[in-house]
Amino acid sequence: MKKLIYSLAIVGLALVSINESNAQRAFNLSSSRSNAGTVSNFEAIKASPNPAASFTVISNLIDNVNYEITVFNASGQRVIHNTEKSVGSSITVDLRTLTRGVYWIRVGEGRNFQTVKVLKI
Repeated sequence: MKKLIYSLAIVGLALVSINESNAQRAFNLSSSRSNAGTVSNFEAIKASPNPAASFTVISNLIDNVNYEITVFNASGQRVIHNTEKSVGSSITVDLRTLTRGVYWIRVGEGRNFQTVKVLKI
């Protein structure tokens, strides 16, 4: 039996157990890229610093593109959602309003997006 990451989480109206193998599926946090996509076609996005206290910088993006930024908490709830324009192939995400814990940051445009896991300390 796999070690549980979280004993219980509420996803929509269902009560589910989340483990490492089903975390991305439970939170619907997948990655999709196409040759014409605006998320970097060759490198995965990165978050640094990670763990982060106040801010994290998402890098390996295309410069000067409007990206949809969505942050999900461990329960799968959307806690931040906005649009930011990348500057120098990166975007800074403000984590100051969040409590300590694990979050997933989804970055993309349209159907092209990637997700990175971040620990807020």
